Amino acid sequence: MVLPRLAPIHEWHIVISGFLQHEGRPSGMVALWRRLLRARSAPHARVELRAWNEHWSHLAELIRGTQADGAPPAIRLYGYSWGAGWGCMELARQLQRRGLRIRGMVLSDPVYRSPLAAFRWLAIAPWPVIEVPANVERVAWFRQTRSRPTGHDLRAADPRRTHIDPPVWDEASHLYMDELPAFHEAALRASRS
Repeated sequence: MVLPRLAPIHEWHIVISGFLQHEGRPSGMVALWRRLLRARSAPHARVELRAWNEHWSHLAELIRGTQADGAPPAIRLYGYSWGAGWGCMELARQLQRRGLRIRGMVLSDPVYRSPLAAFRWLAIAPWPVIEVPANVERVAWFRQTRSRPTGHDLRAADPRRTHIDPPVWDEASHLYMDELPAFHEAALRASRS
């Protein structure tokens, strides 16, 4: 059986929720996804809402398989908590393996997650650093220190290829960082760049 060729997708906007968040529960990330759907949905664009612990290789393969011949898609990621510190970084690594770049990430309170279960407690420690893969062009991000977990520092794997903006600090606790109007507005701005 021969499957029909899919129309190419030129834009991907992927909203990645935090720990315990999902599409069936109202959250700031669901609200952001809905705003991006209204602003960016088109036949050539996809706006996805994903959990922080998806099988990122599957999505990366879908993105690779639906790109236009010779024209890689514009990919933008928006993440919160483990969705920012784990989900966005894992998806970026999977896309990097496939030779795809990410135009931008907008993150809110990104939290480090160790791949080893014995070290998951590092999510509440202040010193872990999250490494942003070299296929990411630009990162805008928001942080807080009011409650634990707190967002962790970001470091570019290759500072010549990745620009990380200074963090925007806020007084909200971690629980509400995905609802920040400034975070949502930054995401909408990035979606148009």
